Amino acid sequence: PIQTPAGDLQRMVAGYVSSFPLRPTPFLEELVHLPSRFIITFNYDDLVGFTAEQQGLTVCRLSALDRAEWIEAHRRLTPKEHGPPSGLTVLHLHGQVRKPETLVLDGASYGELMAVREFKEIVWTLAHHHSLAFVGTELDEGYLLALLQQQLNAAYHVVFCRQDKLAALTQGRGAISKRHHVQVVVYPDHEDLIALPRWLRTSQ
Repeated sequence: PIQTPAGDLQRMVAGYVSSFPLRPTPFLEELVHLPSRFIITFNYDDLVGFTAEQQGLTVCRLSALDRAEWIEAHRRLTPKEHGPPSGLTVLHLHGQVRKPETLVLDGASYGELMAVREFKEIVWTLAHHHSLAFVGTELDEGYLLALLQQQLNAAYHVVFCRQDKLAALTQGRGAISKRHHVQVVVYPDHEDLIALPRWLRTSQ
């Protein structure tokens, strides 16, 4: 097989992902107004940031494999007396297409991510000072679950799962359990998710 250099692969993937139009959904239009003003995404695309700007919000986009941006993400997550920063912060955990060199695609880039000292610091901050709500993911990122499992006295987090996907998340070798400090919460259909950001906004 032909081996593609990592940089070329990152640019190819960035170009492919960028070729799709960004279409905000009613769910995202609600989500970008969360009081935390901080959203973490596994996606490479800019749909979250684009949606926020369409809603009139200022957006700070940060990538995990950019050390300066990672430090800024940690600063924005650290509890402050004056609450969260203004505007919306979007942390692309696996990179963003605007900066192809930040895309996490293979074993080497996953290894690079795990070698960033600030990454473990930010996971600790997330686990201890914030309650995370995972939406639109089966949370099959083993490295993240392993880091959450290592935390002591961490807060509990939730992953929202459609009813027919429950068995896949809670059974088998890579199943999510309370030892990861994660609780699985089911919902009937995707359309029901619109209630989540609305509830989070009114419960503050």
